[in-house]
Amino acid sequence: MSFAPVTNLDAASSVVQINQGRVSGLGRGPGSKNILQSPRVDKTLKILQCNINGISSQASRIKLDQFLDLAERLSAQIVALQETKLRKTTPLKVRGYSVFRTDRGDANGGGLALLIRDIKFRAIDIQADEDTDTEIQGISFVWRDKLIKVFNVYHPPNNKQLQANFNNITGENIIILGDLNAKHPMWGCATQNARGNELVNFVDDGGFIVLNDGSPTHSSYSYNTSEALDVSIISPDLQPLCNWSVLNNIGSDHRPILLEINRKQRSHVNRARFWNFSKANWDVYRLYSESLFTGEKKHDKLVEKWLAFTNNIIKSAKKVIPRGFVKRYVPFFEHNSLTLRPLLEKRNTLESTRNSTGIMTEEQRIQLNKVNAEIKRAYALSRRKK
Repeated sequence: MSFAPVTNLDAASSVVQINQGRVSGLGRGPGSKNILQSPRVDKTLKILQCNINGISSQASRIKLDQFLDLAERLSAQIVALQETKLRKTTPLKVRGYSVFRTDRGDANGGGLALLIRDIKFRAIDIQADEDTDTEIQGISFVWRDKLIKVFNVYHPPNNKQLQANFNNITGENIIILGDLNAKHPMWGCATQNARGNELVNFVDDGGFIVLNDGSPTHSSYSYNTSEALDVSIISPDLQPLCNWSVLNNIGSDHRPILLEINRKQRSHVNRARFWNFSKANWDVYRLYSESLFTGEKKHDKLVEKWLAFTNNIIKSAKKVIPRGFVKRYVPFFEHNSLTLRPLLEKRNTLESTRNSTGIMTEEQRIQLNKVNAEIKRAYALSRRKK
């Protein structure tokens, strides 16, 4: 495996996407010169994983809305999503996050996304294997002076094996997250399948540790079953530092999982300085900028003319337009609206009626399906009104 640097690319591409910068010094993008680092703060590395089972339609985006609210409340730095079901032409921009996508292509289903914030990372170049349907993406970053590698994986429920590159994941400080539709009692399934046995062999051969404690992570409304399909696998050096827990349902048939690496490190959080245009003295700006343009020397090359133009604009702006920091952005999540919140609470109540084996009665399943349909309709309606 080789490492490829993170770059700014098209938002609909299957690679890392980062908000594009504007003119240097005036924008909010990575090209801005007005980015300052806030004081160093201690943090625990927190990673959220979930098979979100589709965020391609407006109605299904409420799951992402809830998941981002959860990430905000937990201060998670990495969000690992499986089965995004996004086409390459479907944009996905999330405020405050770098979005690293791996889309299946034109076929329905599948797809991976890593949302990363407050971490400087590199994408891991993983060569595709045409003989399997395993989807893998990975990033590396330095955490507490150690190079950590996080792999986000998905494999659909078919008979194909895990790809060869998956079995080549070796080394220290490795985290593997995702849904491989692999069943085995090792992580809480009542039965086992061929891919489960294959994954157990991978874990044993590589000396890895499965963090799952047997808690169900997936509920099938069609078959009325609950089992552990989502796995969290780590190298043994990280095991003493890890906490693993299954969280409440967010509308997908899979539950979110929180992985915490409790060894704290001091990290930098960038804060941007913004221009307060409402307090600008535009008369002074006009006079000063005109004097700069009048007095500058002539340039022959187009690039030199453009650089001189932008430098004069920025210099004039700095002289007369106040700048400062804004308070931390507090997002509003659609699912907290007066319309959706009661429906979500009703769904949570129905979910809690499962017995110890995760089974629901036929009447409970019917009621749950009705509530899920109401939630999708209400969310789609709220989006149309905006």
